[in-house]
Amino acid sequence: MNASTYIGVLLAGVLGVMAQPAMAQRSIRVPCKAAVRGQAKVCIDFPREGVTVAGSAVRVVLKVTGIEIAAAAQGKEGAAHYHLFLDVPPPAEGEAIPEGPGVTHLGGGQKEFLLENLAPGVHRLIVVLGDNAHVPLPRQQSDTTYFSVARPS
Repeated sequence: MNASTYIGVLLAGVLGVMAQPAMAQRSIRVPCKAAVRGQAKVCIDFPREGVTVAGSAVRVVLKVTGIEIAAAAQGKEGAAHYHLFLDVPPPAEGEAIPEGPGVTHLGGGQKEFLLENLAPGVHRLIVVLGDNAHVPLPRQQSDTTYFSVARPS
């Protein structure tokens, strides 16, 4: 491929992504197994980006590499647990993870959770690793996915 063809293909790809609505854009996802040595990597295994689910309940499946997942009550040094943010933003770096609508603390060390009573439409799910004090790990170890809930027939 010559340089002008390559630039044309690249430009077409960029314009194609820019033309999509923000929620429809797909992020480049690094598999959990590809985590940088010594650094935690968390992934939302399900729901996958762009999937449409039927019904108002969605089973969330999470994966992690590079860090141990343990119940917050254990107070295990160096361990973390998952926090889910459904259609709400996570806190700023260094701020404690709040309680409230759209925020789920999986403080028992669970790697699966059932989101229930979801309205039809597009939803954003973010998972953030937090320490025993429910503070996000440095560099906001997180993953984001967008999925849809089908309207009832």
